[in-house]
Amino acid sequence: MIVVMVNLADEAEARRIGEGLLRKRLIGNYSTWITLTAQLIDNEAVEIKVATMMMKTTVRWFDDISEYIASESRIDMMDLVAFDTEKVEPHFQQWLNDSTK
Repeated sequence: MIVVMVNLADEAEARRIGEGLLRKRLIGNYSTWITLTAQLIDNEAVEIKVATMMMKTTVRWFDDISEYIASESRIDMMDLVAFDTEKVEPHFQQWLNDSTK
């Protein structure tokens, strides 16, 4: 299992993309929340409100997920990150395997 995280333009975009990924069976589930992200622009820390989305899936679908989000998001530079997990509760892992393609 991997946990994938990305910042998106807003909650509506995150929900639309999350639902699309679920329908394509590329992810088992997703969660979203509003957060502030900061980056340095002209030597100033600038905060931007974004919708962070966390998804659970298997590593084989990462490239498909990345391509889908890139095609559906308004964000110019996607900060898509995957965390590989070493330990997963076995029943959840089986559910995730059954829930994705």
